[in-house]
Amino acid sequence: MAKLKCMTKSNTKHSGFGTMKLYRLSEVRSISFGKFGDEAGLEKEKQRRELARLERNILAERKRARKAAEARDRERGILKTYVPKEKDHVHTFGPAESASSSSPSSLSIERCTECGFEREFEEF
Repeated sequence: MAKLKCMTKSNTKHSGFGTMKLYRLSEVRSISFGKFGDEAGLEKEKQRRELARLERNILAERKRARKAAEARDRERGILKTYVPKEKDHVHTFGPAESASSSSPSSLSIERCTECGFEREFEEF
């Protein structure tokens, strides 16, 4: 576009916007034909750009949808690693063991055979 001459005009949409640069259509066409060959090359480039724009829009929409779903999940308190709780576990304890062999106290330990939970108790 640096090669082209342009006519500047104040913006008709809003006076606060920047000035418009108006180019001659014949000059723009001659440069585009020089770059892309003929009318078919120009159409091929337009289609390529249109396809690229559509792909970017699809990816952006997927990203927005994913972020919205994550926000909904966070709001609801749902975590992706959520595992539903199983039924309450009922401990099945094996035989009692003495807590320490050197101590004369009567503390004993029972271990759950399924999960390994330990509980200490004193024998009377």
